[in-house]
Amino acid sequence: MQRNNWKTWLASIALLSAMPTLAQAPALGEILKIEVRLSGAPTIKGEKKSFTNFVRSHIRLKVGDTYRPGLENEDVKALVTTGRISNVVVQSRPINGGVELVYTVERARTTGNVILKGFDGQREIPAKSLKFKERKLFAQMTLRQDEPYSDRKVAADVRALEDYYNSKGYYDVQVDARPELNLEDISKKDVTFVITEGEKVKIEEIRFRRAHAINIIDIN
Repeated sequence: MQRNNWKTWLASIALLSAMPTLAQAPALGEILKIEVRLSGAPTIKGEKKSFTNFVRSHIRLKVGDTYRPGLENEDVKALVTTGRISNVVVQSRPINGGVELVYTVERARTTGNVILKGFDGQREIPAKSLKFKERKLFAQMTLRQDEPYSDRKVAADVRALEDYYNSKGYYDVQVDARPELNLEDISKKDVTFVITEGEKVKIEEIRFRRAHAINIIDIN
């Protein structure tokens, strides 16, 4: 009996502890209006309407729904996950006894020109002077022109290029990525990858040392 009393008492404490949390998110009223505003990278002329419709298609909340703070979090996640949007801020304000939601959306930039160059220790050299053909190097990369730009993709492509060179015996290779705004279209970012190849390293023999015995493997 005493154990059951303890369980009842603990359950009551847990319920009382949760009550303030529940009270922090009261219903603020019916959603009467949802507005979408675009910021960040400018849209191409005539594209604003289609992009606004794209944003609205990923907003789960609808006019007529009952609004509580936090319900918009799923919308924010869904929009950012598309890769076409870098940031979303949602504001609520009372109107006519209900609520208006304003989604301010920052459009992600797209990728402009993706350029490969080399560096020979003194000056930059064209991609055609590199040890490997451009098409082979581009095949290792994920960044593509006119697709959404991402710093994460740039960093991943740096690693991918270095890994490719390492697999070919160029262990001192260094790849430097240089993103910059496209001056003709500031909604895009150009990225130049500068590759310092270094010398190819050839491993002629591997020695395994165990106790006092030395095994030599000739791999020529």
